[in-house]
Amino acid sequence: MFFSSSPIPAYLLFVNLYLFFIMYLDWQQAKKDGWRIPEWQMLTAGLLGGGVAGLLAMSMFQHKRERKRFVIIFQLGTIIGLILLGTYLGWIK
Repeated sequence: MFFSSSPIPAYLLFVNLYLFFIMYLDWQQAKKDGWRIPEWQMLTAGLLGGGVAGLLAMSMFQHKRERKRFVIIFQLGTIIGLILLGTYLGWIK
């Protein structure tokens, strides 16, 4: 049921996995002063519905927690993701 003909569940899964992965990579690179993921990539993925993964990664890796714009964008992205999911499940019409 979760993966029907609608692209919404697959989209939300993809954008959240993508954001979690790039947050992990950026955290690893920050520890060794290596190349970094551009902030705009993380913020864009968060705003496009990946906020849950962004907040989870911030908590798990203790990464970007002090950056207010990350917290705000990831919270907005969580709301956007919930609206998309609610629309898909028929909770929002």
